[in-house]
Amino acid sequence: MVGLLVLPLFWPYTQVKKDLGFVRSQDNAASFAALPWHYLAAPPANLLYGQLTAPLRGSEGELFLGLGLSGLVLAGLLARGRRPRDGEAGQGVWWPFQPEQTFYLLLAVVALWASLGPRWGLYALLYKLVPGFDALRVPARLAVLVSLAWAMLAAWGWQRLAWWRPWGDKARRLLLAGLAGFILLESCSLPVPWLKVYDFTPPVYQWLAGQDQGSVVFEVPTMGHLGDQARDARYLYWSSKHGQTLVNGYSGFFPRDYQQLAILAGRLPEAGELLPELRRRGTRFLVLHLKEYPQASRHGLLKGLRRNNQLREVFTSEWDYVFELIQPPSPPPS
Repeated sequence: MVGLLVLPLFWPYTQVKKDLGFVRSQDNAASFAALPWHYLAAPPANLLYGQLTAPLRGSEGELFLGLGLSGLVLAGLLARGRRPRDGEAGQGVWWPFQPEQTFYLLLAVVALWASLGPRWGLYALLYKLVPGFDALRVPARLAVLVSLAWAMLAAWGWQRLAWWRPWGDKARRLLLAGLAGFILLESCSLPVPWLKVYDFTPPVYQWLAGQDQGSVVFEVPTMGHLGDQARDARYLYWSSKHGQTLVNGYSGFFPRDYQQLAILAGRLPEAGELLPELRRRGTRFLVLHLKEYPQASRHGLLKGLRRNNQLREVFTSEWDYVFELIQPPSPPPS
């Protein structure tokens, strides 16, 4: 049933994967894999364990599941004996190791093992056997499945403690309340880190917002150009302010044709191959962020674009320039 529900999404994904060559190498995945001690590392702002576990942290490696939750997991897995029947205060029917617990325990083990990446074997096997697994970039994020399984296993431990009455109902309630408080305390991060975002909109994006909606925009320099991998991510953010269609994009995967476009953009002011590619994508505006270029190349870059008869300068601010693509003149009849 689950497979049938996923199929409508999985099928177009496989087509896109095939068309764009959406595959990552195992070496790439290994660089984003978890290490066993990452499951003992809490985030830096964690109130209890942030400083204590700092030496254990790594990239994508803050995967601590908590002592309280882990204690509940053990209580649920190791408990054997009897639980009261409904309405009974004493011993009741046998409480077996439930099949659902086995499923979630296996899920936790498999997900944790796979999160350790190709070097630990299981990920490499899944990479070869499971469709789509070769596109997974960060094995460490399989820790999400470990957390899901851990939470479900902890629920059985909680249930077991809820049935436990060695000191009476009042003591049991105090125990459960204290345990719940401890789990919340373990999860507490203070101070909460805030990311400051832009509280203004640059003039170039204000101008773009006033143009015909649906205009296609390409911004330079592009991803990875001049060493800034996140540049296209900023362009993507600002597109939420001007609302136009953006050629640039940002993700963990860049299609081959966009990588080629970025190479052509890196040759500016030489635009002989770039402009036909932009026209093929329906591009109307080329946005130049001159300050992003080395000072020595700025004058020649701007001069070269201004002299190109297939571009018309339509907006200028302190450091940003917008050129509209115009059709080249038709060749004279032979």
